[in-house]
Amino acid sequence: MSGARQMVQIGFAGTAALLAALLVYEVAAPLPEFDPPAFRLKPRAPRIANVAAVAAPTPDAFIDIALRPPFDPSRKSVVASAASDASAAPPEVTLVGVIVDGANSLALLKTAASPLATAYRVGATISGWQVTEISPDRVVLGAGPARSEIRLQANKSAPAASQPPAPLNSQ
Repeated sequence: MSGARQMVQIGFAGTAALLAALLVYEVAAPLPEFDPPAFRLKPRAPRIANVAAVAAPTPDAFIDIALRPPFDPSRKSVVASAASDASAAPPEVTLVGVIVDGANSLALLKTAASPLATAYRVGATISGWQVTEISPDRVVLGAGPARSEIRLQANKSAPAASQPPAPLNSQ
């Protein structure tokens, strides 16, 4: 058995020596000359003909961005400011409710365009009118110098021609 083992070891040693000699030859052998193939490229046709020159806008074109920073929460839209200059009639809105929590306040307003009430903060715009004040019983909308006060439905006075309310029966 040791003879067979010795023959395997000699075979592995011979293979290792042969691979080592091959490695030395690959490292020491000179590199063959490489001749890249020669071929001619066709000239390219111009991709775009008659390119029009682009004029950069003047810095005055960006003044609106400088006056209204994009990430400012109180930023007003361009459409809202244009509509406020027109001083149109106040929008048809109904004050459904008011939520006042210290410095924070929300007005729940229902417009003719939406069937549900929407919450608005001071500074929000509705049809070009800006919410300028929110009180517990009213909301003030403004568009330029014009002002419109919307009272809470429960606090509006009853029409003069209506009948007096029926007395309440308490038991």
